[in-house]
Amino acid sequence: MKLGVMGGFFHMMSTDNAPNHRLCPKGPTSWCKYNRALANNQTTPPHNPTFTPDIGKYVFPVIKRLTDTKLLRRCVKMTTKTRMRVSMPRFGSVAQSPNLPTFPQ
Repeated sequence: MKLGVMGGFFHMMSTDNAPNHRLCPKGPTSWCKYNRALANNQTTPPHNPTFTPDIGKYVFPVIKRLTDTKLLRRCVKMTTKTRMRVSMPRFGSVAQSPNLPTFPQ
């Protein structure tokens, strides 16, 4: 899972001058158009990067934290529950209040 997330991150930063698909799945059925084209002996499509390297340097620490081994183990065990269930009985009635403002349609 970790390599898949990192592969998606680097895939989104790839450009025609600097393709970065080493972590993308390989083969003729890959979701990565670049690797799929290589596997099928076709010309590779032009890149449309989702974000620039300048933005990537801010996104990378978040991706790195989300792919932390400890966090992924907790996700697999499904022990990442938030306190939302605990607080909903206390504050849920506020969210369902009929006195909330409405917007004209």
